[in-house]
Amino acid sequence: MKIKIVPILCLFLLQPTALANTEDNKEDKKVEKSCGKLETKIIIGETEGYKLSNKMKEATTENEWCYYRKQYVRGYKNHLENMIEYARCKYLAEDNPDYKSYEEQHEFNEQRHQEMVSNTLLACPYSM
Repeated sequence: MKIKIVPILCLFLLQPTALANTEDNKEDKKVEKSCGKLETKIIIGETEGYKLSNKMKEATTENEWCYYRKQYVRGYKNHLENMIEYARCKYLAEDNPDYKSYEEQHEFNEQRHQEMVSNTLLACPYSM
């Protein structure tokens, strides 16, 4: 009888740990899934950016170039937002040094975006 009781007691002792690990794994999978969605958006945005860049190079009129440029600038802004959200999702803590690095890059790219908007407005005053 003693032999049967020991395995049952061990099972009861291990069960809360097993449940805790299952909950942690579920949370990790949720984070990975949401980060994965953002990663997919980033890849799609980069692909669209390359396509628009090529269309700008091939544009035959100023209006056509301005149209693609405006779309490119808008897409760049969305890309920036997706990138910082991905960094938040991936690193989860704002005191994480990797997150700080992404945040600094984000600020630099925000300034770059503002320059792109200004330059586009100068080049395309009537189409914006």
